[in-house]
Amino acid sequence: MRKFFFGLGTIGIFLLICVQKPFLIIQEKPARADVIIVLSGDQKRLEKAAALYEQGYAPYVLLSKSDTKRFSVEKAVKLGVPRERIIEEKHATSTYTNALYTKELLERRQFQTAIVVSSDYHMQRVRLVFERVYDKSYHFLYVPYEGKWWGDMRRTVVEYGKLFSYFIKLYKYIDL
Repeated sequence: MRKFFFGLGTIGIFLLICVQKPFLIIQEKPARADVIIVLSGDQKRLEKAAALYEQGYAPYVLLSKSDTKRFSVEKAVKLGVPRERIIEEKHATSTYTNALYTKELLERRQFQTAIVVSSDYHMQRVRLVFERVYDKSYHFLYVPYEGKWWGDMRRTVVEYGKLFSYFIKLYKYIDL
């Protein structure tokens, strides 16, 4: 009987996650902004930001955690973003610190609007933390690149776990 309920619970959680995957995705239409903020990680994020820059959505691209192998100023330049239009942030270690450290750079340059680029499954958490770190005088548009992660149950479960952890503000105590 225990195995039956465990199996039923597992199937229920699986179905809940499959149905709720669209909840993770925020996809807004890009509009003119002061800067494009790209959160480190997948190189596809950088490619999306370069395309938005090329289309004229913002005059600057801010790379948060810009010193990794897959995510660097050199890669952004190769994708067509001029070096003098790139703003670097090198210290972020999480989505929370992405928001915290980019805020300092936006304040310094007096930017008020930004397009935030990350992976589609990551956007709900990005919006949650950016809304908590920044005040209401800033305006953000969340424009993801669309990845092929729908079949990746592990990634979905991990993202929901991180989103819940961010919701209860664990990001202030542990690096998620």
